[in-house]
Amino acid sequence: MIHIISMKKVLITTNHPAPYINKEIEILEKDYEVDVIYRWRKDEYKTWNGFVGREGLYYDQLSLFGFWREYRKHDIAILGGWANWYCLLTIIFSFLFRTKCGVFSDHPHPSIKKNFQFYIRKYILFKSLDYIFCATESTHKFYNNNYGIPMSKLLFFPYTYDDTYTKENEKINAERIEALKNPNVKINIFIANNFIDRKGYNAVVSTFVKLHEDGLLSQYRIKIAGNGELFESVKKQLDALNEDIEFLGWIEADQYTYLMNHCDIYIHASRFEPFGIPPLDALCREKLLIASDGVESVSAMITNTLDGFIFKADSGEELYDILKRVDRSGIYWMGRNGRKKVLEVYSEKTFSNAINAIR
Repeated sequence: MIHIISMKKVLITTNHPAPYINKEIEILEKDYEVDVIYRWRKDEYKTWNGFVGREGLYYDQLSLFGFWREYRKHDIAILGGWANWYCLLTIIFSFLFRTKCGVFSDHPHPSIKKNFQFYIRKYILFKSLDYIFCATESTHKFYNNNYGIPMSKLLFFPYTYDDTYTKENEKINAERIEALKNPNVKINIFIANNFIDRKGYNAVVSTFVKLHEDGLLSQYRIKIAGNGELFESVKKQLDALNEDIEFLGWIEADQYTYLMNHCDIYIHASRFEPFGIPPLDALCREKLLIASDGVESVSAMITNTLDGFIFKADSGEELYDILKRVDRSGIYWMGRNGRKKVLEVYSEKTFSNAINAIR
């Protein structure tokens, strides 16, 4: 007699289609049946042209009961947060269904107030959940320390990143290593971050201004991608320096990949970043990562001067000190160490490990 073992059915709900959602589903589908429901059809800032999201359903196609009909078809649901009525009510009434109820969570803002909402989350929402799928290891610690959630209910389940590394990447890096032996060749810096307050451009601007005043900024060629309400203000301040700084606005995936491949240093200066995918893209390509300790995807992973640099969020002084002392001969040595670290911490097996831990 042949015994057919059925695959677990996994439902993912998320805010909008995105490349990292496509890749997450692609990885999960190696072992599970996966469906997706989106809250919105696109994001205000992430306007990828030509991108085709994974086929799925949308909230505007479903009533709450229609949502529940889809939900109950699955063994496991990974809900994209609790900040909407569909997910919130599903969590509260999850005891009515056999489906294991989990919520995906970035790292919450570290400053919490023990107010009414705190206790609602602690004693109603989190008690109702079977699991929280945590984007970073630090997210585990946050929920365990602040809400007393057992570690057995906290599963490591990160975002995916672009782990492409080909012979072409090896060739580009080898060429850059050779080029940087010439002290007159500029070091390529890339920044890809939207121009909103929490992205830390105040530290970037103060750092570049001070490097300019010291006659050191001219050793860098800087490209900055992103849009947002602070774009014109930041651009005006840095354009006034008359240095080799180019503002690119919103860029598409192929241009992002090109710039990431050809930079030497990637900077991510957010005051607080609940995860942070571009730093992982940079590490995978053996680029030197310089990130603030507010970037949760890497803040606890990087060891200064070994596989990258971490500076205190909002500290233009620390960022300045790092860039002032960058040793061009060690950029790709640290980059190689960074690649080893990111492949170790953020491997594809983390996704199946999380699903297989569910009982």
